Amino acid sequence: MNIALWIIAGYLAAAFLVAGASKLFIPKQKLAKAPGGGWVNDFSAGFVKALGAVEIMGAVGLILPAALGIGPVLVPLAAVGLGTIMIGAAIVTVAPSRVQARAREPDLSRLGRLRGVRPLRPMVLQVILPDVMPLPCSSGAAVRPRHDK
Repeated sequence: MNIALWIIAGYLAAAFLVAGASKLFIPKQKLAKAPGGGWVNDFSAGFVKALGAVEIMGAVGLILPAALGIGPVLVPLAAVGLGTIMIGAAIVTVAPSRVQARAREPDLSRLGRLRGVRPLRPMVLQVILPDVMPLPCSSGAAVRPRHDK
């Protein structure tokens, strides 16, 4: 299961990295001419570039925290953020003026939710039941939290 999650995270990170880089580095006029790119005409160039930067940061957030073991709680936050971006993209795509020219895009939000929810579950249970649910650690053994007063 862990290998499958890494594969899904890698696919998501690559997809959002390419999409974000294209929004960040390709001019708005050229993006508008691409198939399915008419949505950029409804937004400012600054917003499109900011959206690209956020997608790149989300792609990095899916991989680096878990790979380096630094701040693993950032992985589900990045996944939720990217899922929120995809919900916004779906709303813009399904807007009445876009129904005719809508291009099919892969549903990356489902994969983002799969990657984001699994690591968060033990942390939520540990907060709810601190004396019952031990914290997982990198060696695989469970560690009981210390309650210093």
